[in-house]
Amino acid sequence: MIPSTERARFPPNFRRRPIPDTVDQLFAQAIDCHRRGDEAQAETLYRQILQQRPQHFGALYGTAFIALSHNDFAAAESAIVRAIAIDAKMGAAHRLHGAALARLGRPREALASFERAVSLDPADGEALFEQGNAMMAVGRIEDAAKSFETAAGLMPQPATAHYNRGYALFVLRRFDQALESYERVLALEPLDIDAHNDRGNMLRELGRIDEALAAHDRAIELQPRFAEAHLNRGIALRLLGRHTDALAAYDAAIAIKPALAEAFHNRGVIFTDIGKLDQAVESFDRAVALKPERADSASLAFDVAAHLCAWADRETRIADLVARARAGQHVEPFVVMGAVDDPEIQALAAINAVGRGGPGLRLPVRPPHARLRVAYVSQDFRDHAVARQAIAVWEATDRARIETYAIALNPSDGSKLRARLEGAFEHFVDAAWRNDHDVTMLMREHAIDIAVDLSGHTRGGRPGIFARRAAPVQAGWLGYPGTIGATFLDYIIADETVIPETNRQYFAEQVVWLPDGAMPFDASRVIAPAPSRAACDLPANGIVFSAYNASYKYTPEMTACWMRILAAVENSVLWLSAGNDTARANLIAVAASSRIDPSRLVFASRVAEPAAHLARLGLANLALDTMPYNGHATSSDLLWAGVPIVTCAGRAFPARVTASLLNAVGLSELGTASLADYEALAIGLGRDPARLAALRQRLIASRATAPLFDAQRFARHLEAAWLGMAERHHAGTPPQAFAVLPIE
Repeated sequence: MIPSTERARFPPNFRRRPIPDTVDQLFAQAIDCHRRGDEAQAETLYRQILQQRPQHFGALYGTAFIALSHNDFAAAESAIVRAIAIDAKMGAAHRLHGAALARLGRPREALASFERAVSLDPADGEALFEQGNAMMAVGRIEDAAKSFETAAGLMPQPATAHYNRGYALFVLRRFDQALESYERVLALEPLDIDAHNDRGNMLRELGRIDEALAAHDRAIELQPRFAEAHLNRGIALRLLGRHTDALAAYDAAIAIKPALAEAFHNRGVIFTDIGKLDQAVESFDRAVALKPERADSASLAFDVAAHLCAWADRETRIADLVARARAGQHVEPFVVMGAVDDPEIQALAAINAVGRGGPGLRLPVRPPHARLRVAYVSQDFRDHAVARQAIAVWEATDRARIETYAIALNPSDGSKLRARLEGAFEHFVDAAWRNDHDVTMLMREHAIDIAVDLSGHTRGGRPGIFARRAAPVQAGWLGYPGTIGATFLDYIIADETVIPETNRQYFAEQVVWLPDGAMPFDASRVIAPAPSRAACDLPANGIVFSAYNASYKYTPEMTACWMRILAAVENSVLWLSAGNDTARANLIAVAASSRIDPSRLVFASRVAEPAAHLARLGLANLALDTMPYNGHATSSDLLWAGVPIVTCAGRAFPARVTASLLNAVGLSELGTASLADYEALAIGLGRDPARLAALRQRLIASRATAPLFDAQRFARHLEAAWLGMAERHHAGTPPQAFAVLPIE
């Protein structure tokens, strides 16, 4: 909350008539009463004056001032308008008018009054302060920060102005400058608990977690029942990996404020982190019950329930997410992708997440560099699927034409892949803990031509960097299969399968279609010697169907289909990757209710070594894809391991990726358009081992020739996309959709 202004001084230096009369005497008495705090008598005297002289400026001002202090904002506004009509050159009157308008919920009119007050008296610190508050209310955050800074230099007690400047800078994500403001507050008022707490929040945003924790502890020391400080202490403890202590901090906040929805939400996050997913759902649901507008909590409750394969109220939850998206609420776009195969709803969720702004800032056209500077921005430069998929393409980049930058928003995880990534780019920039503004300015300082968002609305994504326009041309690729929801990304890299022409309407970006598919692969990945079926708890004989996608992608419709496939193919088993006990129990219950022996469900344990994981995947005869969210990196891995995949292509991008991958390995016949066809194809293949074996041999043979596995070819196509974007920009042409031609 922005603190309200200090109480205005009264009265201003009014002009007096040279010869006292009865009205002047009454006014002198009224001022004396007002200064002594006897507002009732002062108000009586003002009324007497106005009965005799309705146009008395001072009495009208005093009446307005008292009405404002008694929260009668309409009366205050009426009286001060009359006063201004008499003398429009008194800055204090315009300041009071602005205060009345602000409290009447008319911020734009209030701002105009405060700006008039400041123009009349540039040294009026209180007017500047209130102007800053009004600017915040209308979204002029940058101007508000400047107004608060100027006010702080003029007000006799500037701590509140420094505090509000800190808040404005926090909204602007300039955490280092906000920290400075809160420290100025504490230099003036060392016992200000809000400033200690907010100082801790800024330190946390800057990655100084231990100092943040100490700041929250100091706030709690000063006020043990400061619920928000306990809440923020929990956030810092989570970042330090102290999950038990974080839960205790959230519980302390709840004990003080039982209706503190954010504490329940954060408990849900901790329970998710430590794998107590049932308790996570309960906490998220509790947050929504306390604060129904918490669409983020509703999103995560659905997401965690999906990971648990807990489907009892799935349709109700989906309907709620859809209704929230249609109502403009910020439901998590990535979660929506796993809930509904509807490109319109997915687009709405993205739009709501970034706000319904206009096209935003544009950078001027500048002369082209000798080599195009392309910066890839991600929090996943670590042992992560995005990095594993794209590493070979980055290594294959033609450095004679493209100068590559990695802007790593995550600290190093110490993995072999991170070390390889650091060598794959000409410039590897560690930007962990830098805020959005600083990352944006970093890329501008490097004169980046094209900034590539690899994250979108996935966990840890930073669309705010791109909203600030880090480069003249900006594009989304790979990590998020959908629109960002705003035109600050000029382009999205896709192919004609994942975004057909008919779906362009659901994308804020212009589409650039690559000829062989939009997902790369690293064909240098080693496949270890295959383990035995017995070592993986698989039967020695019979068809092994696999559904290795994460359990949140499983749905009642898909599992019912899988049970029918098992029933139709004798001696077959379904190999699943469900990673938690509740999901396993729920899937076993589904099998039992479908009259399938639960022993025909085999649950794979985690294998950390990538080569061993690929080797194990190859034990499956046929993979069964998921809907409405296909396997993406998992499908690529299965194909590299020689496992054919049956997929059902849906309407939206996430439901069409496996079909694109199959096209890129020459197995498009394994893509279907309905679950009925999907089921029939899987059963037919399961009953025809010879045909299945032939598909497998075709797939294995394609490792040497298929576009999916050709990183050099993919790199040339991607470079053509970047160069095409740059050519249009340097020609002064707005972003336009185009298709990259295949290389010969």
